[in-house]
Amino acid sequence: MFFRILILSAAFTTPLAADAQIVGDMEDESRLYAESKQVNQFFRRFNGEEDEKGNRYYPGDKQHRSDKLRRQYLRVLFDESNAGISSALKAEFVKDILDKPEKSILNFHGGSWFAELHTNFTMNGKNQQVILFMELEKHRLGTRWVIQKVHADMFSPYFEKDTLRMGKFLHPMSHELDFMNLRKAFVKKDSINQYIIKRFVPDHLSLFLYEVKRGNLQFKNVD
Repeated sequence: MFFRILILSAAFTTPLAADAQIVGDMEDESRLYAESKQVNQFFRRFNGEEDEKGNRYYPGDKQHRSDKLRRQYLRVLFDESNAGISSALKAEFVKDILDKPEKSILNFHGGSWFAELHTNFTMNGKNQQVILFMELEKHRLGTRWVIQKVHADMFSPYFEKDTLRMGKFLHPMSHELDFMNLRKAFVKKDSINQYIIKRFVPDHLSLFLYEVKRGNLQFKNVD
């Protein structure tokens, strides 16, 4: 699994076209066929489910997921511009995959795949970048992309801890006073951070939805 994650990460650091050669020196048209241009095509070639021209192999076909075909493709699906992947590591990865062929089949609709989108919005007239983390969710008889998490730098200042006054707290017997001392948590707008549970994790997605529904945050485009 380590090698699978390592090499898949490396393979997608540049546009999906691997510009890889299947055999020797190839003509331009053959090189075009050899390029992996889409995610689903990368998956099919990784699994050994199509030829270099994109013709599909189905269960029952002799070439379908054959070790020979997969070995041929696995060697050329690497991002050749990444000099950090040594030939030895590539060879070890291919061996690791082919030693467990049934466990090393990629399934787009059955894995923990996600997409990271860098998007642009306007907030009160100012341009703001928002990162959307998308995941696949089962929906009726199929799947769909949904927003799972959001990060926006414009929200971060609201969750910064006040390290200068971290000594402030509500006394453990505050309930005996009907929490009348709670007012000190709201004396200043920034003081509330000191009274929040330590394991609190800021939820930018909730703020994102709130601002979108109020009409303050308006979508522009995806980078």
